[in-house]
Amino acid sequence: MYPLCCPSRAIIQRGQYAHNTQVFGNGSANYGNNGGYPAFDRQDLEKSTVATWLDAAGYRTMHFGKYMNNFHPQVDPKPPGWDVFGTPTVPSQAGETKNATTANRAMAQLRQDAPKVEPVFLQVGFDAPHVPNDYESQDATKFVGEQVPRVASFDEQDVTDKPRYIREDKPPLSQQTNPFVHDLCQDNETNSIQQNDCEYVRQLRNLQTVDRFIKDVTDYLASQGELSNTYIVYYTDNGNHWGEHRLDFGKMTPYETDTNFPLLIRGPGIPEDATSSKLIGNHDIAPTFAEIAGASTPSFVDGRSFLRIADADPNNDSPWRTGLYVERRYKPEWTLPPKENSGQYVPPYEGGREENLLYVHYQDDPWTAVNDAGFREFYDLSTDPDELRNLAYYGEVPQATLDRLEGRLLRLRGCKAEGCRAAEDDTTSTTTPPPPPPTDPVPGPPTVISTVPSTATGVAPTVDVKATFSEDMLASSINGTTFKLFKKGTTTKIAAQVSYPDPNSPPYTAKLHPNNSLQSGRTYKAVVTTGA
Repeated sequence: MYPLCCPSRAIIQRGQYAHNTQVFGNGSANYGNNGGYPAFDRQDLEKSTVATWLDAAGYRTMHFGKYMNNFHPQVDPKPPGWDVFGTPTVPSQAGETKNATTANRAMAQLRQDAPKVEPVFLQVGFDAPHVPNDYESQDATKFVGEQVPRVASFDEQDVTDKPRYIREDKPPLSQQTNPFVHDLCQDNETNSIQQNDCEYVRQLRNLQTVDRFIKDVTDYLASQGELSNTYIVYYTDNGNHWGEHRLDFGKMTPYETDTNFPLLIRGPGIPEDATSSKLIGNHDIAPTFAEIAGASTPSFVDGRSFLRIADADPNNDSPWRTGLYVERRYKPEWTLPPKENSGQYVPPYEGGREENLLYVHYQDDPWTAVNDAGFREFYDLSTDPDELRNLAYYGEVPQATLDRLEGRLLRLRGCKAEGCRAAEDDTTSTTTPPPPPPTDPVPGPPTVISTVPSTATGVAPTVDVKATFSEDMLASSINGTTFKLFKKGTTTKIAAQVSYPDPNSPPYTAKLHPNNSLQSGRTYKAVVTTGA
């Protein structure tokens, strides 16, 4: 999963993870050769998509609305596989929104072709819900007073266990403003809370066009006697956050707000009102459509059909994957957007989503030289669905669990096709954290047996802090996240380099070397978390 517009749309069309499409952004301005439709086209990826597969299977294929970012219908030829391809860039008549144009054109084409041609595959890509969230005049008075849901993570009070770009760069929402909301939400609104509430109302109004289109389609199919013979799938390319964890309106984070997108399906053999907690990725959409259509799926596809998960027979639900890969990439040749762009300022990471947990491992933050590469997040979603307590930060995850998850990321990082499915199916994975170790085993977990200096006062400003453990530690577990130095009485972390093992000290000793001299007359506190 890649929670951004164009990378996700490329995944949907091909059934591949983003590291296999190499589409990592929406355009070349910030993502060079990896941005937007030009990146997709440059690799000739459009020569084999869900459209070409279904076209070869005898379907009349039709697309209306948004296809991929930076696809320009005035310049770019119609992609292969589409019999009808309409991507309106402007409303077709005065007073009509872009989404209404998409809905009207798609509905007209369906009425024209459905009675004559079987079978039909219609893909409709609405801009809604998306800034500027232009809505139709008939919806202008709806949803007055609605607010962004105030979930537990909204404007999160304590973010000390979150990655640096949140804990150091995100003040409370009342102290932030969002320049990327609609102009009308920047008039009387004084902070991000008010601005996002304003934009949220616009979004709800904007979605009314989509709701009416779905009703028009289902009513028309029913009138033609085709509704019971038609699959309708409703999904999006990514989610977004509305102030959770102090993150202003945007996307691209690994959190549930951005990656856990809705997917609804109705059709032959699909039971009414049924839900499933099975892990479905957007790379599963294309192979699912292929199975429905009886089309062949190319060998490069990473995903799998979820049709058996959606059907009425629960015996078909197992076995199923136990993990999904989440990624956000960065390449040094890309041009960084400003840090003030909260929708883009998300450091690169890779993560693993299992049924009841999320694990994230961050990489170097290219926006700053002072970062916490290697910072990890672990959330038990069965008890903490709002991702408030990062168990990895507090050392509450067994090292064996972290090692297992790191191993899964390693297998997923460059996986392809069957290799991805094997890594997702890893039978050694568990969906919930294992219980903590007993309180009386012998020997016990590793501990810090000595520190140098032993006192926090009266030491040289250039002193190194050393901690010796009771046993050998995994080198990757001793870093700037697990070995930290603070000014005592504050949460201000002192920038430092951490190394383990220290060759000039006793065995099993880690060294913390401050980047700058410490202040005289101040008291400092070293904190070591063994992760055991």
